[in-house]
Parts: sequence; C-alpha cells; structure tokens
Amino acid sequence: MTSASSKDTSSRNSVLLATVVLALIVGFVWVSRKSSGPVTVETFSGSTMATTWSVKVVSATLTPAKRGEILDAINAELEKVNDSMSHYRKGSEISRFNEAKAGQWVEVSTPLVELLQVARGISEKTDGAFDVTVGPLVGLWGFDDKEGRMQEPAAEEMEAAGNRVGFRHLLIEDKRISKDKEGLRADLSSIAKGYAVDRVALALESMGYQDIMVEVGGEIRVRGSKPGGVPWRIGVEKPQDDGRQLLGGIDLTEPISVATSGDYRNFYLLDGVRVSHTIDPRTREPVGHATASVTVVHPQCEVADGWATALTVLGAKEGIPLAEKLGLEVLFIERTDGEPKLTMTSAFRKRVGDDWPSREEE
Repeated sequence: MTSASSKDTSSRNSVLLATVVLALIVGFVWVSRKSSGPVTVETFSGSTMATTWSVKVVSATLTPAKRGEILDAINAELEKVNDSMSHYRKGSEISRFNEAKAGQWVEVSTPLVELLQVARGISEKTDGAFDVTVGPLVGLWGFDDKEGRMQEPAAEEMEAAGNRVGFRHLLIEDKRISKDKEGLRADLSSIAKGYAVDRVALALESMGYQDIMVEVGGEIRVRGSKPGGVPWRIGVEKPQDDGRQLLGGIDLTEPISVATSGDYRNFYLLDGVRVSHTIDPRTREPVGHATASVTVVHPQCEVADGWATALTVLGAKEGIPLAEKLGLEVLFIERTDGEPKLTMTSAFRKRVGDDWPSREEE
C-alpha cells in the first residue's frame, strides 16, 4: 500500500519532469527558429503575358538555392500557361485553334479545356456579356495594334466583325476544341491571368509555403499572413484617369483571390466621349454606362478575373442583381460628377463591414 506522502512526491516528480521536458521542447523550437533566421517577406518579380508579375513569400531568410527553386517553380508555371493560353505566342494551343479552319478539331490540354468551360459558364450566366471571342470587335474599336484605329467603325464594319464573334461557336469536346464559324478566334486575356495566379499559388503551396501573395497583371491570390500574423491588405483603387489613389484596403488571410476590372486605364476620347476598351459583345460597342470598375473576391482567381470583366460589361444596373443572385462578393464603383458611388453585394459587405472604406483606410 502506498502512502499519501509517497503519492504526493510521485506527483510532484511527474510535474517536474513534464515541466523540464516542456522547457526543453520550447528551448529547442526557439533555437531552431533562431538558427534559421528571422521571418521576412521574400519578393520575386518578372514579366509575363504582356504584363508583370510579383510574388511574396513569408519565410525564414532563404538561401540562394531556395530562392532559385522558388523562381524556377514560378517561371515553370507561367511558361505552361503561355504555351497553352497566350494568343501572342505562335504555336500555343490557343493560337493553333485561332489559326484552324472551321470544322477542324485541335487537340489541347485538360487545363485549357477546363478554363474554357469556366469561361463558357460565365458567358451563359451573363447571356453573352462575357465572351472570349470578342477580339475582332475590340480591335475594330482601336484597342489592337494590328487592327485598331481611334474612330467609330461604320455599321457594316461592326456587322462583319460581329459575325466573327460568339462563344457558342467555340466547340468543346473531351480534350479538343473546334469552331463552326470561319474567322472565330479566342482571346483568354480576360481570364488567363487569374488562372496563372492560381497555378503559381498552388505550386508554392505544394512546396510547403503557406504564407504567400501572388499577383499577375493586378489579379491577386493570397494565403496565410505577413510576419506577425498580420493579414495581407489588398488595395482597391479609386477609379480616376490622372494618377493612382487608394480608395481602401481589404484584409485577407484565407486562400482567397481579388480581381478588378475597370475602364479608367485603357480608353480614348472620341468627340469628347469616353471610348472604353471594354466591349459589350451583345451591342458590339464599348460600354457606355457609369460603372468605372468592378472588384470581385473569390477563392479561385480565374473565376474572380472572369467575373470582374463580365460584371464590368453588364454594369451596376444589370450586374448587381445577378451578383446577388449568385452570392458573389463584388464591389461596383460608378463614376459620378462628385465622389464615386460605391455599391457592394451583401456577400462583399459581410466581409468588409458596413463602414468600408473607413477613414483610417483612406
């Protein structure tokens, strides 16, 4: 039989042993962190898809070899996207489709088929306001160096270009694509940058990096946080023609993406009237409503990218009811004579709060 004092002594010894073990573990972790260096934000950047890219990785100070591995992984993913989806690159999958004759099937990769299916879904939900075949009209209105001129096209020119547009004429079957209208071409610039962001982010996550920010051409995906657990803050610009000014910031930590589309960077004036590079395939003309920019928050950057363009074409009047119906997180900014008008969907408002942008963010 064991006495009470013996039990107390045994208990104290157990507590002491546990404390010593805990101290050793904490000490080991502290030494490990100290030896690996302070946690910092490592930045990488470059150019791709006729734009720029930037990647931030939160990590202990990286060795040159580790930095090289990260850079190689980023470039490898971007090259895959260009080889498949860049209409600027001769020999890419989408270029081979563009050069093909009507009725000719082109074998393509599964990722391209999947992205085209995402694009088709957005096109169907917007009754054709989003259309990856709208290129001939974009060029006709002066936003393509090969075809462009800054003047209003004649009615017959718009008719001819419009006859080469229509997402329903892009046919998808298993791992091949075709067209049933001669001259149909696909331009994925309204969704491929977002797809590239997703691919780079997933590659870095597979390498064990959990606190990252990936940006391609302004489309962004984040995961985790900055050093000290500080959320990533993604700025939303005030749409204005002269310079850049932040309207507010969105704090994000979960794997999430932000994409913005607007008419305040790429436009020209024709007889005093703004001509936007955003063309409505349904009317064959540049959008003429007051919506200046649309910001979409979504787990997938390719989806955010596509919807930002689609809702910019629709404008606030058509776009807000649709975005609410679909439960999308969207911020519409409309141009007015004074301060811009902000309209948020309920899902976006739930994320940022009723007082966004607060005075501290201005």
